Amino acid sequence: MALGVGMAIAIAPLTTTVLETVDDCYAGVASGINNAVTRVAGLLAIAVLSIFVVHAFNNSLNSYLGALHVTPAVRQMLDAQRNKLAGADVPPEVHGRLREALGRAIAESFVAGYRLAMLIAAGLALLSAFCSLLLIEGKS
Repeated sequence: MALGVGMAIAIAPLTTTVLETVDDCYAGVASGINNAVTRVAGLLAIAVLSIFVVHAFNNSLNSYLGALHVTPAVRQMLDAQRNKLAGADVPPEVHGRLREALGRAIAESFVAGYRLAMLIAAGLALLSAFCSLLLIEGKS
């Protein structure tokens, strides 16, 4: 929801700013370039942030698995599902408290990855706000 609100707040003024800076005869080209750059930037952001999410998820899950002292067989079964992130299933052979602990470890590892992605995105948003403050001149 926050992403949707942020996009609604940012995209319309950005498009207006881009289209106001070019002559009317180039408005179509400017609009096309603006849309293309927006789409490519979104795709790149998802791809790059996904790398950070997976890395943080794996590091966190490794820490939990080390603390829980799981057997190599259970670790191997979980390793085969790492690409599912929060969708990874606890092996059916695991029962009781260890099963609950592994489920919690998977969920908390995903949250750790997601948290990192959101912190990076927030940092980039602040950096872009700072850059716009420095680089965009006021209209006279």
